[in-house]
Amino acid sequence: MKIQETIPNDFSTRNLVRTRSIQPEEKRTRELSTSEKLMEELRNNYKNIQFDFVDFKNDSQLKEYAMSKPGMNHVAISKELLNKMAEDEKLYTEVKEILSSLSKYQENSMIEAYLSGKKLNGMGLVLDENGEVSKWTNMEEIPEDVQRELDAYLAENAETSLYGHSIV
Repeated sequence: MKIQETIPNDFSTRNLVRTRSIQPEEKRTRELSTSEKLMEELRNNYKNIQFDFVDFKNDSQLKEYAMSKPGMNHVAISKELLNKMAEDEKLYTEVKEILSSLSKYQENSMIEAYLSGKKLNGMGLVLDENGEVSKWTNMEEIPEDVQRELDAYLAENAETSLYGHSIV
């Protein structure tokens, strides 16, 4: 379908006529690829997770990525893995199980930070093109005086905790 637009011409008394094509609505919106649909589905099903669909060429790119991501709910999935997941339902199911286990990775990271006397600033997972899972953490040293206060608080409150009592 074609429409005509009349555009005034400031340089003369006559008008210019320009035509342009109008595409039907379905042609204007391109269809999502299978991978894009999968990204959308993951984002909708795991709203608490911040997804990035990227490939890291080296460790310095991963380190830069991790340093820029405060918080605990980050998952980077390789674009190549995403394409494989679109073709392989079993692989897709395995990735969903990993995503459902994110809280276990978070808990492990918090314990790891505490035991090493550090504060956990960020944490996330990376799923590479083969579906291998790597965990990254961003930690900083806790000042000694704050660590002493934390240890004292935990010791004081251990008596009220189920874990603070021995069972005989």
